[in-house]
Amino acid sequence: MQYQISRSKGISQLMVLLLLLLSVTSCNAQSGSNPPAKKEAPLRIDSWLNISIPGICRFQAPPTLEIQGGDYKKVKEAIMEVFEISGGADLILQQKGLNDLDPKARGQYCRVLVNTTRGGEGEFLPLKEKTPVTKADLKEYDRVIRSGLEQQYTILDWYPTTVEKINGFYAFKTGYRRSLKSAMNPVVVTIYSIHNHRMMHTVTVSYRESETELWKADLDRVINTFEFERQR
Repeated sequence: MQYQISRSKGISQLMVLLLLLLSVTSCNAQSGSNPPAKKEAPLRIDSWLNISIPGICRFQAPPTLEIQGGDYKKVKEAIMEVFEISGGADLILQQKGLNDLDPKARGQYCRVLVNTTRGGEGEFLPLKEKTPVTKADLKEYDRVIRSGLEQQYTILDWYPTTVEKINGFYAFKTGYRRSLKSAMNPVVVTIYSIHNHRMMHTVTVSYRESETELWKADLDRVINTFEFERQR
């Protein structure tokens, strides 16, 4: 299936921080070209859904998920309008059945959010170039992200940001456990941020901790199915 997305998104405070970190560390890195990247094929699972965001990426999701739409999306958008809440992801996947307000699905929680921030020419690193950041840079990055999240959530545990290679591209990986101020059921969250020349892609995976056996095995594999279109 294909999903057409909006083309206009602002750069958040977190993305600005990343740009500042990269502009400093890139200047301090040794000059020279990187060797050609070895082709690394993304994971493909026959029974999973094939999803394409034109001009951005292709990936797969387990059949237990669905693209957010239908009655649920209409209700959510109405609530956001009433409370003047802006923003949101380009594409949201959720537990199957929630679009139809199925009672079982309404009692569960998982999400895969895919979002792209657009910048100027060469504003981000090339897709397959390793980000030359220091431990101090990552520590400051964590501080800013956590500070922003704590305005909305109670952060129960924090798993510091690392830079990981996935299918030939590099991603900032950040993890944490959180709960809403008004609820105590923890949610496990992992954020992947990927540079791509004039774009920054963010993939956020989350699920309710009490439903770990239901979601974790599949959701941990979703990021390994991603293949981004290289921006030039």
